[in-house]
Amino acid sequence: MSTDHPAGTYIIRRRLAPVAQNLFVYLWQAIRHWRLIVMIAGKIIRDFTARTVLGFWWLILRAIMPTIGLIVILQHIEVLRDPQLPYALYVISGMVLWTSIDIGLMKGTRSMMQTARLSHHFYFPRIIVPLAANAVPIVYHLVFLVFLLGTISWFWMAFGQMYIKIGPELIWALAMVTLNFLLVAGLVAFLSVTFMIARDVRFVLPIVRQIWFLATPIIYPIELLPAQWAKIILLLNPAASIIETLRWSLFGIGSFQPLYVMTATTQVLITLILGAWFTMRSERILKAVL
Repeated sequence: MSTDHPAGTYIIRRRLAPVAQNLFVYLWQAIRHWRLIVMIAGKIIRDFTARTVLGFWWLILRAIMPTIGLIVILQHIEVLRDPQLPYALYVISGMVLWTSIDIGLMKGTRSMMQTARLSHHFYFPRIIVPLAANAVPIVYHLVFLVFLLGTISWFWMAFGQMYIKIGPELIWALAMVTLNFLLVAGLVAFLSVTFMIARDVRFVLPIVRQIWFLATPIIYPIELLPAQWAKIILLLNPAASIIETLRWSLFGIGSFQPLYVMTATTQVLITLILGAWFTMRSERILKAVL
């Protein structure tokens, strides 16, 4: 190639760059491309509301309206209520994390396909795409956070009771939110690559999401289940442990269970590492597919 076009030469070299065989090197390459992560995240958010009349308001409506419907319908079922917390706060505090998982899996699965054109111009570690796909779940989480704080404020002004507990336990709330997004990133790393190879994922995923939702104490207290079933769910379902710990840190209901928190943390880190490794090992397959 002529030396008159150094930029073009750089792009081709980047495109033909060898795939890292070491996971830590691969992740370090992804971190160095943090500007690209931000750019892809912005593209995914823009595509989500592209060619719509309401635009960003769809994010708010799609986040809040289903939750309000659940509260209106289910709050009249006595067995579902927690005596320590209004049902609205109970559901919203669960949905604030579950919606991030649900939307993250639904939108993140197609993220690799959405950014396929970029791979035609230059090489970059594909794990960047699942990381950037967290942008939509983060936006939904912020919407729900405002919704949760607004509901807490309303109960405070209407009934004079501040249900949230101000104390060092709130640090665990931040830890659970972080753990939740790491879980989404790890799962999306698997699903986005698998989706490019087998589109069957789009038929299986809605069923899995519905079962997972029902197996997570979002609209019902975990104490409603038999003790043995509750223990199995808290040990095998990281989302259940994360949400239960979040409620404890925010409202002081239930108790802090180190075993379940450590188990959930281990499961999330294993999911994230295996997801990154799976994406790294699939780089050459993705080049052929994309």
